[in-house]
Amino acid sequence: MDVIPAIASNESLTPFLFIVLNPVMLHNHFLHPAIRPANRLQYALFNSAPHVMIATDNQGTIQAFNAAAEKLLGYSAEEVIGRLTPVVFHDSTELWQDSNYQQGREYHLIQPGVEVLVSKARQGMVHEQEWTYRCKNGDRILVWLSVAPIQDENNMLLGFLFSAQDITAQRRAEIATKKTELHFRQMVGNVPGMIYQHICHKDGTDYFPFVGCNCFSIFEVEPTDIQKNANTLWEMVDPDDLRAFRRNSALAAQLLQTYETELRIVTPTGCVKWIQSIAHPTMQPNGDIIWDGVMIDISNRRKLEQERDRFFNLPLDILAVLHLNGVFRQVNTAVMDILGYSIQEFQSQPLPELVHPDDQEATRKALERLSQGSTAFFENRCRCHDGSYKWLSWKAIPVPEENLVYAIGRDVTVNKTAEMASRQLNHELENRVQERTVELQKAHQELSFLIENFQLAAIEWDADFRVQRWSPEAEKLFGWGADNIVGKAPYDWKFIYEADQAIANETIQALLHGTASRGMYSIRNYTADQSIVYCDWFHSALVDETGKLVSVLSLVLNITERKQAEEDLKASQHRFSTAFNRSPAALSITTFPEGIQLDVNESWVLSTGYSREEAIGRQSSDLRFWEFPLEQQQFIQTLSEQGSVRNLLMHSRIKSGEIRKILLSSDLIELDGRSCLLNSAIDITEQKHAEDKVLQALERERELGELKTQFITNTSHEFRTPLTTILGSAELLDSVRQNLTEEKKRKHCDRIRFAVKHMTQLLDDVLIVSKAEAGKLPFDPIRIELTAFCRNLVEDLKSGIGKDCTIHFSSQTEPIMGEFDEKLLRQVLENLISNAVKYSPQGQPVYFELRETQETAEFRVQDKGIGIPDAEIPHLFEPFQRASNVGGISGTGLGLSIVKKAVELHQGIITVNSHVGQGSLFTVIMPRCTQSGDRKDS
Repeated sequence: MDVIPAIASNESLTPFLFIVLNPVMLHNHFLHPAIRPANRLQYALFNSAPHVMIATDNQGTIQAFNAAAEKLLGYSAEEVIGRLTPVVFHDSTELWQDSNYQQGREYHLIQPGVEVLVSKARQGMVHEQEWTYRCKNGDRILVWLSVAPIQDENNMLLGFLFSAQDITAQRRAEIATKKTELHFRQMVGNVPGMIYQHICHKDGTDYFPFVGCNCFSIFEVEPTDIQKNANTLWEMVDPDDLRAFRRNSALAAQLLQTYETELRIVTPTGCVKWIQSIAHPTMQPNGDIIWDGVMIDISNRRKLEQERDRFFNLPLDILAVLHLNGVFRQVNTAVMDILGYSIQEFQSQPLPELVHPDDQEATRKALERLSQGSTAFFENRCRCHDGSYKWLSWKAIPVPEENLVYAIGRDVTVNKTAEMASRQLNHELENRVQERTVELQKAHQELSFLIENFQLAAIEWDADFRVQRWSPEAEKLFGWGADNIVGKAPYDWKFIYEADQAIANETIQALLHGTASRGMYSIRNYTADQSIVYCDWFHSALVDETGKLVSVLSLVLNITERKQAEEDLKASQHRFSTAFNRSPAALSITTFPEGIQLDVNESWVLSTGYSREEAIGRQSSDLRFWEFPLEQQQFIQTLSEQGSVRNLLMHSRIKSGEIRKILLSSDLIELDGRSCLLNSAIDITEQKHAEDKVLQALERERELGELKTQFITNTSHEFRTPLTTILGSAELLDSVRQNLTEEKKRKHCDRIRFAVKHMTQLLDDVLIVSKAEAGKLPFDPIRIELTAFCRNLVEDLKSGIGKDCTIHFSSQTEPIMGEFDEKLLRQVLENLISNAVKYSPQGQPVYFELRETQETAEFRVQDKGIGIPDAEIPHLFEPFQRASNVGGISGTGLGLSIVKKAVELHQGIITVNSHVGQGSLFTVIMPRCTQSGDRKDS
């Protein structure tokens, strides 16, 4: 009988399948109904094999076709036996390609038929290769094909055995896995933040075992820099923020709660950034805290928030939202500058209560018009915080459906003062001109005083509209002194911006021709250094008793800062719109509490799969945004209690039906008088998967560390005992040698030799485990007569163990021949028998039995010792593993690991049956023949 290797799975740990075939079976067509009883068992094994098995004669004609082949290829055995060759199942293109390839390597012609498949088998080799099979129904599948020769006892080639395993699903899975890995790496690279793991020890030290790939884009240092030294990161953080972070994170660690905070950092290049950190703590058994989290650069968001706040508080005018009854709902900070109230103080007083008594009736009528839906323009005097009054010009627009009024109040005190002064001056001039010229001169003197001391820039023009007076405020505003300007018309020097000259000229001509007594416009003017300022001009004409123009008084208000603020506001609004639409985070604006989508950005569209047209106008419930109602309830409760939600973990179903893990943040905002939510969603599905993988890797690393520690502890203990023995015996021999008998000297020498032998064995065990783990353990089988080998081994063990224990050896038959690696077999049996003796009570016998079958040898070692706990048996053959009940019995935990490796090299198996306090039975079964090419005889 010959052993024919049939199948070896590619890239897997599937053991080799060996099928023992009688060459006569193939010769006599063992599938014939009249098959002899001696071959039926072999045929049953052949036909029940889980993989495709096809046997042919030496010309490739099919002789046997098992059930797995029928199932996979769709042909019945009757259809193919005796009529077809395995080439029928193969892709012809592959056969041509392999034929050309083999011809190039073998330098002789190989026809693209069955010879392509069996050329190496004809040379006595087993050939394994991936091929494409064509089934009867036309399907194409990938198989791993093994072709082995079938020979008789004289090594004459009788045929070939084809063994095939379907690897189609495996290949598809490998392709899908590679695609998934590529997609995952791309997604992790696109996560808008740095994933990290931070470990804090009980002694206060800490480090980062994992830092994500986005580290450099945020902190401008490589991930390895932070992993080597955690202070590389902490030194960037603002000291105040760092102290608060350490204090609050310690509290969150005690409560095992997720901690979120925002930190200011300064990068190595001096860039100031805002960083948001979100992390969750896990308490380890040793008291260490592991933080798994993410850090996100939120600098742009912080800038947008600051610009948004400045947007409302930027105008110099009062911006207010009030109810139709005059009660203020919201105002900007301008009330502090204009009236001196804090926002809370101002909102606590209705508008009518702030108004001067003389203006209350006009204010009441304006509110009535507003309640009727009409826009109102009115002026009144409002009481300041210090009790004084200022004139405010109001423009108010009602929104009846909201019962609200949106109003702008401008401080026109200066204008009113100027206007009242102008009116008073005109009145006095008209009266006094009629009386006498002297009084007119007096009025001019008063006017001059007013011009010189007025807070606004004041300019007096003569009847030809040439500068007659130029106040110090005018000199301060425009930069020219009165000496250089008096006597000039406005167009005699570069004073009015070219594009605004037409506006100014229209009013000037009206004043000069008497068609208007006053005028007001806003234009741009040049200053002495040719910069541009925005100004509001207020003109009043002074005439004599005949109506003839005497002069024109102009008051000028510098509104450059207000204009700049208006431009900044427009730019801020544009930046906000741009940031919203281009933000990498998925942003949306929804009404509250209805949940109707008002706007979504491009990132939201990409992450959910819905287009803007599909989303806007629909409710979140229509889009199945909330997969779990409890999460939605938690969101609503947090929003109601805190006014905002930060990084709520939720599960959302996107358009494709996939459920994604989302970190949701929302803020209540008001748009056009409607209560809305600004939502930011970050997809952390891949991040969560990555965190799980990181935790698994860390757990494996922890286990390896424990194994290393255990190895060092056990090995040092095992070496200490024989070293102590050697040292003690040597000292006795050296100090009292002349007093010792030859018998005692010999015993001490034996103790030294035994200790050295024990240490050598320990070193050998470590070396064997190391070689086995590296796949370099030599395997050299030779023919051995097992009965004699085992008897000699038992005798050696009896003399070397040094313990009062009886080893009973028995064998069913002898001699028993087999092919084994003698050294490895000795390692297996010595370890098992030595363990049985070591863990048995003094004087308790150990039973060693050798059995054989036609194909295998079976070794059984049984003791009545301490036994092994059931829960520890699955880990018994792992390196450094020892049972928990061994007590003070010495050992390294390497012996059974070596046994397992040696048995596997023989393609054998080892089993254990044990009960605590009753003993253990170890059974080793090995094939008596090996695959080694050259067999040696002992």
